[in-house]
Order: sequence, then C-alpha cells, then structure tokens
Amino acid sequence: SDFYLNSPTGQIFSLRGKRGAIQEGLNLSDLKDIKVFIPSVDFQNKIESLVRQSFNLVNHSKSLYLQAEQLLLSELGLEDWKPQHKLSFVKNFSDTVEAERIDSEYFQPKYEELLRKIKEYKNGFNTLKKIVMLKDKNFNPENKEIYKYIELTNISDNGEIIGYTESLGQDLPTRARRKVQSDDVIVSSIEGSLESVALINDKLDNALCSTGFYINRSKEINSETLLCFVRTIAGQLQLKKGCSGTILTAINKPEYEDILIPKIRPKIQEQIKEKINEMYKSKQESKNFLEKAKRAVEIAIEENEDTAMKYLSTND
Repeated sequence: SDFYLNSPTGQIFSLRGKRGAIQEGLNLSDLKDIKVFIPSVDFQNKIESLVRQSFNLVNHSKSLYLQAEQLLLSELGLEDWKPQHKLSFVKNFSDTVEAERIDSEYFQPKYEELLRKIKEYKNGFNTLKKIVMLKDKNFNPENKEIYKYIELTNISDNGEIIGYTESLGQDLPTRARRKVQSDDVIVSSIEGSLESVALINDKLDNALCSTGFYINRSKEINSETLLCFVRTIAGQLQLKKGCSGTILTAINKPEYEDILIPKIRPKIQEQIKEKINEMYKSKQESKNFLEKAKRAVEIAIEENEDTAMKYLSTND
C-alpha cells in the first residue's frame, strides 16, 4: 500500500482530495475514498519479498557501522567508557586565563579524562592540524553554471548524505562557498548538529557545501576511519568542548584544529574501511530493492500485472 500511495496514480488521488485554505490536507473521510489498487497474491508476495530484503540490508548496514565503531573504540580502550558530568569541581584561575574561557562546561573533568585516554593510545596521537588537511578556501560559483549543493539538513542522523539541491550559481545561498571532492569528510561546526558528519561519494565529487562544514582529508588516516572517529563519543565530546559563542554557538577553526586524533594502526584502519564501505554498499542495495518494488507497482497500474512480473523477473 505504501508503494501504491507513493506512485503517480496514488498521488493523483491524494492531491485530488486535498482541501483547506491556510493549511491544506486530507480529511479521514477523503482518505477512505481513495481508490486502492489490489494486485494478485503472487504479485503482493513478490513486492513483500523485495521490501523485506531492503529492510534486512538496512539492518545489516547499521550492524556494520556499529562493528566499525566498536572496533575503533576497542582499539582506543574506550569501548566501556562512559563520561561522567560532574555538578561541582575546582579549577585554577590560571587555567581560565590560559584557555581564554570562563564557561564551566569547557572545564568539565570528563573532557580531561577523554584527552588523557587518547594520549595513552599505544600508537600515538597528534592534533588534527598535524594529521588532517582542512580545505577552507572559499569557492566563487559561476552565475550560469549548475552546482550540486549540500547543507546541514542533507545529512541524516546516521551520517549519510540523503539529498542535495541543484541550482545555478547565481541562485545559491552565500554560504555555498566550499567545494568538496570524493573521499572528503565533512564535519558540521554548529552546536546542535555536530553529528552531521559524512563522507563525500563519487556522485557528489566537485559539489559545493555550506561554510558551516569543515572539509577534511588526511594522508595518515583514511576517510572511513576519520568519519568513524569524529562520530564516536571521542570525537563528539571534543567538538562539543570546543564550541563557543552567544547567538550561534559553534567550534571555531583554532579549537577545531586542536582536537586530538589518535594515530590508528593501519591494520585497524583497513578493517574499519572495509566495514564502512560494505555499509554504504548495503544501503545502496537496499535503495535499489525499494526502487525496483516501486517501479513494479507503477508498471502494474499503468500497464498490467503480467508486464510488471516480467519486469521483476528480468531485473533479478
């Protein structure tokens, strides 16, 4: 039924029943009047099988990401670490002068404990500035050229780029001033969306992104491992610690460059890369199954069920 309602025919019936002045919508009585396409049991079973395969692949992709994250946290000795927010603690005035910060959150002991654990990593560590190249040079788009544009709302909770807009350069917002390449890792600088971290794929090579992102690339740590690290508690706490500001709270460049990055062993990096790549592959296969099911329903409605079944059999 979901595929039918999302098909062109289902949308026509839905739009036909919309009513209202200020806020248009469907009443329950109108919803009951939508004509429903009822296919054969065999066809329904085939569509159900595709949808189940899609959901299984989604769950598999989530499992792969969790495996990659746990592998990284275990390597750092942080798999069982839980940060403790303390209501009271003591800091020297000299510490506030050195850090040029007076907000109590910045000096929470949990941050010091995390940094200590990273510094204890057996393969060493360094600041982000020494390990990662930041691409922060502004790009001025050509007025009459079409660009793909990624903004914060295009990043899902699980770190996937779920969309983008295509616009002429003259129609892009002024914040669309950073060009990205395949394999770049983009990291949100805005508090409240620090988990908006994603890996640029081939499809978005040479796209533009918002200046609200930091664009990262490294020769010492592969992009998949960097993506995973920044999204773990080890990366997220450091981003949160560095945030400052009043109207728009964000982590500025000096604070971002001071983030500690562990020099993850190449063997572990390669294992993480394999799991993350397999995760993206599973997500794409899941989308393919859903698109196939949706197209089959459309063919069954627009032409006939036999043609739809032939489409499914020739695209197995």
